[in-house]
Amino acid sequence: MEKSAPLVYPRADYLRRKFPFSIGCFRHRPGDFPPDQYHVREFYKIVYFFRGEGEYLVDGRRYPIQSGTAILAHPRFKTTYRIEGAALELCNILFLPEFLREFLVKLKTRSGFFSIFNEDEPVMSGLYVFPCVKELEKLILRMQEEYNACEENYQVTLELLLADLLIQLSRNAQKGMLKFKSEDIFSSLNQLLEAHCTEPFSLAETAAKFGVTRSHLCRLYRSRSGSTIMAELNRLRLAEAKRLLLETDLSVTEVCYKCGFRDLSCFFRNFHREMGVTPLAFRKSGRG
Repeated sequence: MEKSAPLVYPRADYLRRKFPFSIGCFRHRPGDFPPDQYHVREFYKIVYFFRGEGEYLVDGRRYPIQSGTAILAHPRFKTTYRIEGAALELCNILFLPEFLREFLVKLKTRSGFFSIFNEDEPVMSGLYVFPCVKELEKLILRMQEEYNACEENYQVTLELLLADLLIQLSRNAQKGMLKFKSEDIFSSLNQLLEAHCTEPFSLAETAAKFGVTRSHLCRLYRSRSGSTIMAELNRLRLAEAKRLLLETDLSVTEVCYKCGFRDLSCFFRNFHREMGVTPLAFRKSGRG
């Protein structure tokens, strides 16, 4: 648990060229990162570890790192390192989604992995930890060479290489190399349900965003909550329905569709089962 406010790494200090991208190799020693000091950023970060061992601490959770580990982290995550041995040798790739705007328009529709860059949604998959992707080392070193050389059209080359890197990471995620801790999934899923309970919901699409199967997601949620995902979604929608009935003059039919139900008879059955009265009777009694 950190004892002080996280340090903020501002965009202006790290993305100094005319486009929002930077890459550099570093050697971090244990004393560089006090255990009680976390950091947040104004940009996304991919870290690739060449040598060394330790842990990547994210909001108090610990993820093991070693040679070949790669990490993609959302800016809002509070992070630091716990370094074992002499040092960690790594490469930091820093960027903003606008650097890949044209690519992301296409890539977001192909895999839930890219929802991390969707500014219109709450962060679901805010951290990806890949334990061993050594085959990406040549690609990362090529990016470093391009960035340092600054030859003609090198920005375009970097855009292509970064898109390639993200695609390779997304494929690794789909193959099951994504190491998502169950508490991360449970917490992120609850955030998603609360923020989007009134919108259409797909178990299959949601599971894909976390890199797990639909059945695995359902089992995980039940084991953590004692309830089902759809039961929780139903509870949240009914809570919103009760609020709308008491605080607005919307018709019962309008409330039904506004709180996320797509069938009026289903809404009536669920509401009566939960409250013991019809929506209209609930409104009348609540307004007394």
